[in-house]
Amino acid sequence: EFETLWKIYPRKKDKTKALSSYIKARKAGTTFETVQQGINKYNDEIKRCKIEDQFIKTGGVWFKNECWNDSYDQQPSTSAKKKLSCEPSFDIEKIKHDVIYNDDYDV
Repeated sequence: EFETLWKIYPRKKDKTKALSSYIKARKAGTTFETVQQGINKYNDEIKRCKIEDQFIKTGGVWFKNECWNDSYDQQPSTSAKKKLSCEPSFDIEKIKHDVIYNDDYDV
């Protein structure tokens, strides 16, 4: 069962920790399907946001933190004013400028 999940998880590191966390979660009532759906949503988010490999959570971390419970944006908002975006909600250029010139800034 765990091997099926491990095959689809994107960053295969710390397998022993991941397995231990998975067993603990299953004993607590988490279903295989819930975890599988969480991995699929995380994989979609990684592709959609073009997350670089070094920023993808290791398997050990993802399973330990029960990240299948995280909210991953899967569908665009129904509001025409909101866009589905992976971009930060702050002005990075302003922050760079303020840091260089020692100005105060609000994030």
